[in-house]
Amino acid sequence: MYRIQALLAVSVALIAAGALAASAEAACGSEWCIAGKGLKTGESAELAKTGTLTKAEISIPSFGIVVECSKLEARKAFLTGTTTGKAEGISFGGCGIKGSPCSLESPTITTVPLKSGPAKPLEKSLEGESLTSPETGKTTAVVVFTGETCAIAGEQPLSGTIKEIAPTGLEEKTEQEIVVKTEVKVGSAVGHVTIEEKIKLASGSPMKLG
Repeated sequence: MYRIQALLAVSVALIAAGALAASAEAACGSEWCIAGKGLKTGESAELAKTGTLTKAEISIPSFGIVVECSKLEARKAFLTGTTTGKAEGISFGGCGIKGSPCSLESPTITTVPLKSGPAKPLEKSLEGESLTSPETGKTTAVVVFTGETCAIAGEQPLSGTIKEIAPTGLEEKTEQEIVVKTEVKVGSAVGHVTIEEKIKLASGSPMKLG
């Protein structure tokens, strides 16, 4: 009798756990999930201005240029319902070029207002993907190069859609890792943007995709 009761207790516990998991999944569906609650159309959750930046660079192989930046700050950046996002812009600070006749007019590179999404899960178990582009037009930022013998001197528009991958985006975390490895255009030259950072919500709440 005791064994039957124990088995029944385990079964009830498993059913309850399954119900809770299904309830949490239903609460978020395929939306941004903020602290267990789905972000509906018209709702938003503000991202923190700064996260943990590991790497931020723009390389232009044909000119032997690698622009490296040490800071990243988001201006009024939000996750928006259901799986989109927006920002007034992103500022890259502490930027410079080493081992090149080219230098930057300013150590700060600032983007135009941006939009992203809709975000979607990828086939790999916990990955999520989102595409970021200018809110209007095609130019994401303008990089100004200087130098008497710099072959790319002058204002060079950076254009192209930025692909962002969240390796564990489907797992609830207070900080989500974001990896960017995207081909772009810098003027007429082919460039590559690489960013590795961790982002978080201004509220500190845990978040995930779906």
